[in-house]
Amino acid sequence: MTPAALDHYESGRYTLSHQLAVEVARSPSAPLADREQATYLAGLAAFRNDDFSEAELRLNSVLHASDRRLVGSAHALLGQVRLEQKRPVEAAVYFEAAARDLTGEDAAQARRYAAVAHYLAGNMTAAQHWHEGTAQSSLHLRGGFTLQVGAFEERG
Repeated sequence: MTPAALDHYESGRYTLSHQLAVEVARSPSAPLADREQATYLAGLAAFRNDDFSEAELRLNSVLHASDRRLVGSAHALLGQVRLEQKRPVEAAVYFEAAARDLTGEDAAQARRYAAVAHYLAGNMTAAQHWHEGTAQSSLHLRGGFTLQVGAFEERG
């Protein structure tokens, strides 16, 4: 993956990050793992630019990646896209898939987001089910909530 695309993303230059990431994603000479990561970054940058159709296009192609963590991250971001589009039922499906693909705190976070999405969809039974087993002791969904786009141990 190109460090320049990631640097631009981290500096808030999402359009430039998207362009560079797409170049890597389309490069037949780049290793497959780099192309998959670049595709995810392109989707992430598009999401930050509120270009949800472009984000969906990129992220859907990441759903077939060999790296389960990358797949889980793509599912979670697609869930966020659906929440932005006020489609909580579909968001819940993506967050549930993310919870299955991810591990540890990332999986717990996806479960919490699935609970929020189900709550917003009016399905309290499913909201409670997905909330069970998370670090929080009770479901507090009356106020606002925040969604973290991603957290990675390694910069690359």
